[in-house]
Amino acid sequence: MKRSEIVTEARRYVTLKTPWKRYGRSDKGLDCGGIVTVVMEHFGLTHEPYTGSVKTPDGKQLVRLLTDSLIVVHPPLKQGMVILLHNMGSPWHLAFMGELFGQPSMIHVGANRRYTSEESFGRDMEKRLHMAFDFPGVED
Repeated sequence: MKRSEIVTEARRYVTLKTPWKRYGRSDKGLDCGGIVTVVMEHFGLTHEPYTGSVKTPDGKQLVRLLTDSLIVVHPPLKQGMVILLHNMGSPWHLAFMGELFGQPSMIHVGANRRYTSEESFGRDMEKRLHMAFDFPGVED
């Protein structure tokens, strides 16, 4: 699979205006972990199934689930990478890296927006970067 294919699949949920739904794992509703899950499944990637919240104050359970299924990478960030952002120091939010008009973007689902969206990945978001991951076997 290519990075552009990962981004295209993630953007499909933006086009569908898939709503935010806690623990959602389909085009009827997603949360930030859900979009990563459905895109992984689209490409036949396996992962430890999880339902309910894996978000703990220290983030260890969420990080463990991600590192069990994905490959930890270091910047520079590239399209198609999964990023884990922290909120006040705790790993908390997942998104895909994209690119809009030659600038970094992120494709994600958040309760505050209420639907899947793509928006600028500016300095404020870059400061919140906790970790980045690639799908196994991804090609540029």
